[in-house]
Amino acid sequence: MIDLKINSASRAEWDSYVLAHPDSTFAHLYGWKEVIRRSYGHEPFYLEAWDQGRLSGVLPLVQIKSRLFGRQMASMPYLDTGGCLADSIEATRELVNAARELALRLRSEVVLRSTDPSDIGWQTSTGKVTMHMGLNPDPKALLKSIPSERRNRIRKSENNGLNVGFIAPGEIERFYAVFSQNMKDLGSPVHSKRFFTEILSAFGENAGLIAVNDSDGRTVGAGLYFRHRGVLSLPWVSCLRSAFKLNPNISLYWKLIAWGCETGAEVFDFGRSTPGSGTFEFKRQWGAAPVQLYWRRFNPNGKITGELDSDSAKGRLMASAWKKLPLCVANTIGPALRKSISL
Repeated sequence: MIDLKINSASRAEWDSYVLAHPDSTFAHLYGWKEVIRRSYGHEPFYLEAWDQGRLSGVLPLVQIKSRLFGRQMASMPYLDTGGCLADSIEATRELVNAARELALRLRSEVVLRSTDPSDIGWQTSTGKVTMHMGLNPDPKALLKSIPSERRNRIRKSENNGLNVGFIAPGEIERFYAVFSQNMKDLGSPVHSKRFFTEILSAFGENAGLIAVNDSDGRTVGAGLYFRHRGVLSLPWVSCLRSAFKLNPNISLYWKLIAWGCETGAEVFDFGRSTPGSGTFEFKRQWGAAPVQLYWRRFNPNGKITGELDSDSAKGRLMASAWKKLPLCVANTIGPALRKSISL
């Protein structure tokens, strides 16, 4: 018989289960519970399925309450994946039912994001994919397998006087200066700097920063990466538009990918894209292949709000206005708005 609990497992118990589960992603790790609570004050509801005293399933949820966007529990906020991990169909069913009951009690929509195609009876969106590229222990061998167009751009970027390297958490300002400028240029509210500081603190050696400098020593690109069970991800990365002609993004990605090859990573996850979009094509040109994302929603009132992203009409309208803001204004008010957008 499955015994359901909320927020009772220790970090060691939770992460031991997650790290042993073949379908887990870094989004399932316990550390996000504290990262999101400390950064934005959102309440976590980490659901646990116990079977005869043994943890047999988990479903991390965090509730976001917003006057603008209403209430939503997401698994996981600000990330591409999450959802249930379980040892059995029974445990999965109990976790999903518990999420549904929680939504009814809290009058909150629920969204579960994962690569699991299993139908749970909720409304499902399949408009997004994540892009995966298999790695080779020998980066030179991998380079030969990359499509020629991308391979040529890698070689050209190496002749542009760029310096790519890993940087310490204490140098986060280099990352954030580039990231916040790019978010403003894209018309998107930026995460708080504290959000990223908390990530680096919570996940230790499994998360880190990488940056690109031009020949004048100016940081023109930077990213925050994750390692989890053989998968290397780069969920937050930006480059300055003024430096695009130098291809700093190409240099940054290749440096990280080559490092992943040399240190035992098996897959590089380029992250979420809409099929046919510019970012999708950029990732495909590296040789990455799409992995379907399933975003499943339940709302107690039957109304599905959908996601506020750059592809939605509301998202495009907001982006157009946001681009016109001075950077200092965007960086001041952006985090207060970004915390309420779960995607």
